[in-house]
Amino acid sequence: MTIKTSWPHSQGIWSWGKQMDQVILLIRSPRWALPSFHALRYELDYATTFERSLLRLGFVYTDRPGLEVWKGWRDDNVEAEMDEWVSFIDFWMQ
Repeated sequence: MTIKTSWPHSQGIWSWGKQMDQVILLIRSPRWALPSFHALRYELDYATTFERSLLRLGFVYTDRPGLEVWKGWRDDNVEAEMDEWVSFIDFWMQ
């Protein structure tokens, strides 16, 4: 079984359960991963539920936020998102 994921995040669905027992972990630099993650959040209209995300699925990979939108989100969220990034790596290292 192969599962590909983009920006790994605790808000995602970790649905593979016990189906996966080996991992090859490619870690993107947060310099590139955070803007990419924000673009996805933007396209999903910052949905906070799975159901709301599904409603916006048709907008994924169709648009990018403007620079000022990115900067505002980045400034408000960089510390929390970096903590998530570190937690993800820590999860797989254990």
